[in-house]
Amino acid sequence: MRFDKVSALLELIRWQGRGLRSDYSAGQGLMEICYVANEVGVPVEFVSAGLCVLEAAAQRIGASMAVVRAEFPEVIAYQQEAEAQNRADQAKVLERLAGMNLAPEQALLMGGSAVLLGVYGMLRAFRVKTCAVGVPDHVGVGEQSIIEQALTAPPFEVQFGNLGRLGDRLDELSRVLTLDGVLWRVPTTELLVVLLAARVGEPEASPSSPAWAHLAALLKGARKELSVERVVELTDELGLAPRVHRGLAIVRVLFPELDWVVPSDRLDIPGWERVALRLAANKLVQMAVGDEE
Repeated sequence: MRFDKVSALLELIRWQGRGLRSDYSAGQGLMEICYVANEVGVPVEFVSAGLCVLEAAAQRIGASMAVVRAEFPEVIAYQQEAEAQNRADQAKVLERLAGMNLAPEQALLMGGSAVLLGVYGMLRAFRVKTCAVGVPDHVGVGEQSIIEQALTAPPFEVQFGNLGRLGDRLDELSRVLTLDGVLWRVPTTELLVVLLAARVGEPEASPSSPAWAHLAALLKGARKELSVERVVELTDELGLAPRVHRGLAIVRVLFPELDWVVPSDRLDIPGWERVALRLAANKLVQMAVGDEE
């Protein structure tokens, strides 16, 4: 099969999903598509995420990535810069939380930061473009819900807001991860799917955010343990149904095989909107590869 930038990007995301679900047969395919994607000019942030998934898979079996990484000097340079910038952003979040007398595990990371830690587990996977932090309501950071801020956060701005309805169920809807000795709280897989899908389906969200790609990889990676029923319940409880349904429909346009994970009969999409969503899906991919006119 001959690949262009679009087909290589979509295939890369498919293989990332297989790697994320610890499919031991995915290693060779993921490595090959990383090479192809790099050769045809898929943007470096996507190749970087693919390499990080490959590296995690290699670590599980005790294999070295040194030779492979040496083949991607531009990607490695990007990762080094991304990690430095992501660490600087995390330090700012820690400083702000300390000023609120909060430990990081008392707050909820959302946006790209949550994807970076919760899905890829490496600070160098990609440069975080969106970060929102939910804090207990009593802290006093304004009235706007962090959910709404997370959906429309502009690139490279850290948003702080009230946890609101998430506050009473924080333990149920989140998990705590350790990174560099610091405890961070991120959404559960189901909540992360809801938030990513809502951002993809939010017309006011920045189109430069690759949330659709992370959502697709996560859906493919977590398909065996993901509870669609729980996703639907959370969507309704948080009042995000129209946006989540649009977001899931968009990634299903790009990855029809996701019907196995999110059946079309679970999505409430008016017939007249389906054509528009197909156009929106194609536009997101074209923007991602830099081919939008």
